Amino acid sequence: MRPHSPLDGRRKPPHALIVGRETLGRLAALVLRHCGCESELATSLRHARTLLQKRPPAVLIVEAGLEHGIGSGLLHQPPTGPQAPALIALVQLEDGMSSLTSFEGGADQVVRVPFTPDELAVRTGALLRRLGHPVTLASTERVENLELSLDEKVLVGKDLVPLTPSENSLLYLLAANAGRNVSLRDLREMVWGISPGTSDGAIERRVAGLRQRLRGLDGSGLTIQRVEGGFALN
Repeated sequence: MRPHSPLDGRRKPPHALIVGRETLGRLAALVLRHCGCESELATSLRHARTLLQKRPPAVLIVEAGLEHGIGSGLLHQPPTGPQAPALIALVQLEDGMSSLTSFEGGADQVVRVPFTPDELAVRTGALLRRLGHPVTLASTERVENLELSLDEKVLVGKDLVPLTPSENSLLYLLAANAGRNVSLRDLREMVWGISPGTSDGAIERRVAGLRQRLRGLDGSGLTIQRVEGGFALN
């Protein structure tokens, strides 16, 4: 992987359309920045179909369980541009959607939620390369004063903080939704999934642990705050 650098201005970045809940969609959009993608987010199928007609994407990422499972129907919609997009389905067991169903429905890749940032970035990059897009993954991406990394660490000012995989996924989710409240339910579904030990109390302790590790570092300027129903990075 290369370190983060501006995209070559002589070529257009791959366009991604992400269809899903806003919190999950923002997370996917942040991860796709590692592939050099510019992303649009549609939180409804109606909006998604409008955007597909206006600007055919290079990659289409769909939360398969959106609108009671109807979201998966976008995966076998006829392409609206000269080249069919790479199709990625985001699947949650709680939605009753299976990886096999999404694959048979037309997905090129199926990614289980929760996913680690590197998993989605690498799979997306591989599909874009197959379609002829010159993609080089950036290992880091800056959000405010944080330099996030697919390699499970964060640079805050001059301080490099190693993270566990779950801490890195948690920080990506909060950073992607900076300034917005992320509910405990979304934290559970998008970081830990159905793993045992993810009660509200356990999640609060894990978030508090990450907050403590980042607190007081020079150059941060950001803090993880407890808000009604969840947490926010402000």
